[in-house]
Amino acid sequence: MTLINILGLSIGMTCAVLILLYVQYERNYDRFHPFADRIYRVVEGNGPFTNPNLGAVLVDNLPEIMASVRLVPTSNYWLMRHEGTSYQEYDVYQTEPALFDFFNFPLVIG
Repeated sequence: MTLINILGLSIGMTCAVLILLYVQYERNYDRFHPFADRIYRVVEGNGPFTNPNLGAVLVDNLPEIMASVRLVPTSNYWLMRHEGTSYQEYDVYQTEPALFDFFNFPLVIG
């Protein structure tokens, strides 16, 4: 009986620690951005996409929303060419200049 109690207690404590670590990770993710507590992501249905005009409509119709920015992933890759050398660039996103008003990512080049 004692072995079952110890096993149950250890499983319960392990689950509690894992849940605590998960919640801590989710609450601290990207919190270095200015006004991080006021940045939200709007999605529609089950996918991460919405109508392209939704941000402008929300800003115009809801005084609580101050600004919006779109961030759109492109296709699989872009074929780039620089000084005669061609290479494929993966994970390219299209966005608007206002992106850097929302997010404080340090730029390496550009």
